Amino acid sequence: MTNFIREVTIRLEFLFSVFYCSTMDRRIFHIKNKVAQDLGRLWSVGNMADAVRMSVPHFQRLFKSHVGATPMVYLNDLRTERALAMLADPNCFLLIKEIGFQVGLVNNSHFTNGIKAKVGMTPSEFRTHHSDLTQSNSLHGNKQ
Repeated sequence: MTNFIREVTIRLEFLFSVFYCSTMDRRIFHIKNKVAQDLGRLWSVGNMADAVRMSVPHFQRLFKSHVGATPMVYLNDLRTERALAMLADPNCFLLIKEIGFQVGLVNNSHFTNGIKAKVGMTPSEFRTHHSDLTQSNSLHGNKQ
């Protein structure tokens, strides 16, 4: 099920990018898709710039002008969102640290702080809270 969620997320990001950012520079569009498909990779701004054959300063300026965030802020937000989707997935039985590893947030402290900054809970609290909501909705016949 986790692979399904990942594929749906990537497709939705792609459709959003095509619809919303039709004038986006093709190099930025390309690297956004490449990063989204391989979040577990150890990305750096230099890697991203090299992948689209640009200098680092030019890449950073162009990326921020099209996306509204620096490449690393965008990457960390994407990783956090993907981790939250996996934590909320009742069919995902990976350990929390395995989820962090899969999305490229390998430092447990950074992973926990990123999730807590986004939703106000640690990853385990978020998973427990979401699991309780899912079970409660199932018992009452509500779909989530």
